[in-house]
Amino acid sequence: MFIATDYLTDNCVLLRTEMLGAARGEIVFFPTLCGSTPDADSLDIPIHAWSFEHNDSKATHFLLRLAAKALGCEKSELSDPSIYWKRASLFVARQAKSAGAVVRVGERLLPLKFSSMDGHSWAKLTISRGELEKITAENSLGERTLTIQAWSGGLLARSHRVHTKLLAPAGISVISDIDDTIKLSHVHDKRELLANTFTRSFKPIPGMAALYQEWRQQGASFHYVSSTPWQLYGPLEEFMTSHNFPSGTFHLKSFGWRGLSWTNLFKSPLRTKPKTIEPILKSFPQRRFVLVGDAGEKDPEIYGELARKYSSQIAKVFIRLPESFDENPSRFSRAFRDFDSAKWMAFRSASELPSRLECAENISK
Repeated sequence: MFIATDYLTDNCVLLRTEMLGAARGEIVFFPTLCGSTPDADSLDIPIHAWSFEHNDSKATHFLLRLAAKALGCEKSELSDPSIYWKRASLFVARQAKSAGAVVRVGERLLPLKFSSMDGHSWAKLTISRGELEKITAENSLGERTLTIQAWSGGLLARSHRVHTKLLAPAGISVISDIDDTIKLSHVHDKRELLANTFTRSFKPIPGMAALYQEWRQQGASFHYVSSTPWQLYGPLEEFMTSHNFPSGTFHLKSFGWRGLSWTNLFKSPLRTKPKTIEPILKSFPQRRFVLVGDAGEKDPEIYGELARKYSSQIAKVFIRLPESFDENPSRFSRAFRDFDSAKWMAFRSASELPSRLECAENISK
């Protein structure tokens, strides 16, 4: 049995340290899900980090200027040019010269080794429940603050606080898409999608943040699943914080120019999204889930398949209809066949969704 615990950050944990030469190295720690070990006396805390250096070479600047032209970014489009350069530069960042780091949590030391392919590191730190209580402090939201220290290149990067929230085995979780569900992206229009991703300030879907906060006050935990690459986690997190979306775990797409991970950008969500969501459902068998997505791509088909496969866990499915989309009864009938029609609905405005999560009762086994 997987006893659930939720490990998440309210803010991007960003460690800065000077690497060899003039390039600036950074380590970004991402929010992850965490569960207990089989004896239930200790917790496995997954640590996911990305180490990179900003590439300030003339060749890189030339490449980014060409990319801007390819995106159709005229000067009038770039009302704030720093938005484009900040986001696009993350996709040409190079792996930091330091191939590893050491993380300290309490009295535990954990070495991190970063992949030569994409600069990411996945590791797991096991600590006892008693130790976790000693090294954390609870805040007003029931979340715990955990201090992490990291060394890289022989230097101590500053300490950072990571907010953790113990998640009961039973309860309600919201798995939410991001693009065109809570953030305006226009995924169906590739030119608009690129502009909204790289050159414009992110805009929220009206009312969704307030609704999610209402659900959070009722005990819901949030897991944000998107085809957005990990490179844009920082801008996404800033957007969600500034617009008051509830904190939660992020489940984004791997992308790198080395190896084959760059091909992930072109894979259909039908292939990638279920592989991201299913481990969450399997890891939390006693929780009930609300799935929120949009009709711009394949969320109805993906969520319908998951709802049939995990019918005892999926309590509700909500599909947002972008402004340019008409409700397609035949599509939804096919997508949600053999799933209780009272458990799903299409909506255009957040005001159409229930403010009360009446489906939050425990699953009886």
